[in-house]
Amino acid sequence: SSSSSSSSSSSSSSSPMLRLQALTEGELGSQAESLLLRTVDTVDRVTMACEQTRAFNTAIAALMELSNALGAYEDEHCPVYRESVRVMALLMAPFAPHAAAEMWER
Repeated sequence: SSSSSSSSSSSSSSSPMLRLQALTEGELGSQAESLLLRTVDTVDRVTMACEQTRAFNTAIAALMELSNALGAYEDEHCPVYRESVRVMALLMAPFAPHAAAEMWER
């Protein structure tokens, strides 16, 4: 019984969109805000590509754009950066499960 209540609270707190929205409550620099917007846009694009149009190449292109934005980001310890990497790992899992697992562990 206690495990079900803890699992439901952890599942709601682990939602990528909820976690990204929580990051917007603090003050963000322009680079962090840009990465946050890119990450939210990537979630939307990958979701639409997979669920509605089945255009998997479009989903992968969106992930590559997010990867480029992460590579250009200067502060790897920033909460926005860390959450964006986490979101990317989740979005990559259906396409590249082994690479996503490596990202998740780091």
